[in-house]
Amino acid sequence: MTPQTATDEPVGRTARLLALRDRIPSWVWPVVRAAALVAVVGVVADVGAHNYSSVRHLSLSVHPFWFTAVVPASLLAGLLMPLGWRRLLVAYGHRVQVGAALRIWWTAQITRYVPSGTAALATRVVLAGREGVSRWLAGASLPIEVAIIVGWSALLTGALLPSAFLPVWARALLSVSAAGALAVFPVLLRGAGRIVRRMPDLSPSGAPDVYGSVALYGLNALARSAAFAALAAAILPVHWSDVALLMGAFNAGSAAGLVSIAPGGLGVREGVLTLILRSRYGFGDAAALAVVLRAWDLCVDCVWLVTARLAARIRQRRDPVVVSPG
Repeated sequence: MTPQTATDEPVGRTARLLALRDRIPSWVWPVVRAAALVAVVGVVADVGAHNYSSVRHLSLSVHPFWFTAVVPASLLAGLLMPLGWRRLLVAYGHRVQVGAALRIWWTAQITRYVPSGTAALATRVVLAGREGVSRWLAGASLPIEVAIIVGWSALLTGALLPSAFLPVWARALLSVSAAGALAVFPVLLRGAGRIVRRMPDLSPSGAPDVYGSVALYGLNALARSAAFAALAAAILPVHWSDVALLMGAFNAGSAAGLVSIAPGGLGVREGVLTLILRSRYGFGDAAALAVVLRAWDLCVDCVWLVTARLAARIRQRRDPVVVSPG
């Protein structure tokens, strides 16, 4: 029997990991996500039933001045996400023009409310394929993107959410774990490429672009958090001491919505936001703020989608061979 060489060890480890993954039935994760959704909805319904009087009496009042902060922060966040996705593609050796990246990303983004989330994935794969991106990379970019966003949301939740909602040790563990994962994200992607079948390989010089993508998603998380705090100030009596609570609650809700089975996190994000903010603003006002946020996000989605597609059509008229509006 020949002795095991150094190169045999990674191969054996990969085979063991693949065997372990294959032992987990495909239905397990959808069931877990569905159970989490039912749990959140159940808790929110129970809390709402015990706070019925608060739901009936809302104390919302519009302060238009704060929209001067909400609008630019929201539009900036809407620009940073497609740019982060574009930089991620560069890390895998595919370069897409900025206008095309905006059009593809926002066209797919608007379909995330379709149940099961397959529409967003299929749209991204088809439109990115027209720009020369392989379908496997286009498809893999969606879970990679979600992982980065969840990482930033977890980091900011641990850093900002007051200890009254999350123990200090849990906050520290959450932030440190998320920061560590983001710090070694290129390593994680290379490992995923060795473990997951048909997962694209990161280019040899792709690590700087991965970090660039992670940074853009991080700026997006900060911009969206700031926009939410300003949106809350636009309709509720918000003090400066509430900013950390609002931003922490927003990121906790965002992370929960992304990992849930609900299309676009619909209902889950609102439930988590309401449960966290009800102690400060009351159940009714907290729930109203969560609904207003969803409506505002949908408006921003539509603005960016229309802008990106109009820009594509204008460019197509100038050079019909280069751009297809898709």
